Amino acid sequence: MRITASVPSSSQKVNLFTDLVTECQLAAPGSRLSEKLKRKMEGFGKDDRKDVVGQTTTEGCAPLFLACRNGSSDVVEYLISTCGAEIEQRGQFDVIDEGVSHSVTPLWCAAVSGRLAVVKVLIRFGANVDAVSDSGSTPIRSTCYIVRGDNNNLNASSHFDIVKCLVRAGADIGQANHFGGTCLINSVQSPELVKYLLAHGKGKLNVNAEDVQHKTALHYAIQENRLESTKLLLKANADPFRLSKYGDDALQTACLKGALMIFNLLLETVVYDPPRIADAFELMGSTFLLDLHDMGSTLFFWRKALEIRHEGAYRNYPKPPRTVHPVLGVHEYDTRDELDEINGDSTGLKRQALLISERILGATHKDTVFRFMYAGAAHADTNEYRPCVALWNHALHLKVQKETLLSCDTSFTARAIVQLYINILSKSPVPQNLMDEDDFDEFREIPIQFQDVLNTAQHINNGMKETIHLLGIQPQFKGILLLWSIFFNI
Repeated sequence: MRITASVPSSSQKVNLFTDLVTECQLAAPGSRLSEKLKRKMEGFGKDDRKDVVGQTTTEGCAPLFLACRNGSSDVVEYLISTCGAEIEQRGQFDVIDEGVSHSVTPLWCAAVSGRLAVVKVLIRFGANVDAVSDSGSTPIRSTCYIVRGDNNNLNASSHFDIVKCLVRAGADIGQANHFGGTCLINSVQSPELVKYLLAHGKGKLNVNAEDVQHKTALHYAIQENRLESTKLLLKANADPFRLSKYGDDALQTACLKGALMIFNLLLETVVYDPPRIADAFELMGSTFLLDLHDMGSTLFFWRKALEIRHEGAYRNYPKPPRTVHPVLGVHEYDTRDELDEINGDSTGLKRQALLISERILGATHKDTVFRFMYAGAAHADTNEYRPCVALWNHALHLKVQKETLLSCDTSFTARAIVQLYINILSKSPVPQNLMDEDDFDEFREIPIQFQDVLNTAQHINNGMKETIHLLGIQPQFKGILLLWSIFFNI
């Protein structure tokens, strides 16, 4: 007598799916499905089994996806071989640190989760090693991001092994995501991984590939202060003169990040003209003062720059013509005597650092603007509101010039200034009767003046014309303009 599989009812399928999900959620490496659950599954026909495993949880994950995430290669193999689970059925992968979810394949999920045994099973059953996430990222590209060159990541070795496994399976290590990010860009935290990719990417890997910010792997290696990765990339002909969208090449990036060892490496291995080297020492000194609060090192860098500009074989490279800055109220030093005059003057040195940043980076460079904002915040922390307002208004002016009112950064800056006004006035309320001379004298002592508020409003108003033009192209931003109009009653 021939025995045939039973036909399950809808409720039986629901119950079976619930039991399967429960066990898959607990499917740690080395575990298997219970014999009881397997008997239930195998008591139904192939099509019904496939129908059960093809269902998804409320979070959008099928049983195979759950098993891949939790690491049971035996459960994964059973679901594919016995139950006919769709090997490319996507699920939602939560990136907890970033607070986002991505739609990805089981292989992508297993690779990023560090499940090497599962990855091997999926590859053996024909999973697409280059199937991308909703952001265009391949499994190998995202896995490279997790590998680190230190001991902070306990799964680093398993992820590196997964990268190697995917390379052997033919994964494309040159494919970028939607934002231009590549495996090589993601690997800079680990010199060993950089070396591996360069060795296995001949003919496939562009060492100077740029992301949407026009940054290359070399930019990111320097940005992360990874000396060994920087050496490997330069040896592989990474271009140290390639500019990011902000106009930063390798040397300028090193200066902005205070990456001193990389700074020295670049000066030793790349040919720069004397004025560029002088600028680099001056910018490095500014970073050491504003970001690292190291006045001694700052003076060393700035004196070194003066030697290049005025002494020895490299003399006659003075700074550009100097003018008094409209907000800082000073001009740049250009002699040892001028520098010695402000030695020990923290405020004077910080003003010089801001002047240097604005000259070398440009007035609208994001780091120039940030440094003016940060300097203003330092004044606010010590209740020095007048210089804070002046610096923040200047930063707002620069942001409107560069990014328009539709930029989140510009909006944040404007809100910060207005909130500062509110905080100041809440501590020093405006007198009700300005006709009283005594009250008016009191009002004049409030650390905010009408001209300050007027400046803020004018900066925003000056950006309206360009903003309105842009809204004709991208009308979905009209809500932002409406908020500004209500806020400033314009």
